[in-house]
Amino acid sequence: MTAPKLHPAQAKPRRRKTLHPEDVDKVGEALLTLTKELWVVKDRQMLLEHILKRHQIDVAAEIENLVPDAALEARLKIEREALIRKLMTDLVGES
Repeated sequence: MTAPKLHPAQAKPRRRKTLHPEDVDKVGEALLTLTKELWVVKDRQMLLEHILKRHQIDVAAEIENLVPDAALEARLKIEREALIRKLMTDLVGES
């Protein structure tokens, strides 16, 4: 017999770690790092799409439908992990 499904009102809240006052600065640093990284990517993406469109190459739809090959997927993974490492470094306060 399977256990009855719990609805949100019946479920016990999960115990979560709370932020200590000294962690707030680390979270702020990580947020700023993420914001800077996001802006660089967004800025470059907008510039690239603008330049390509100026040359009659509209890539927006292609980007939406692209399925990366193995080499590109590996490169994306490396970049994703580097960003995560930067954020985690800010969160734990290590340099």
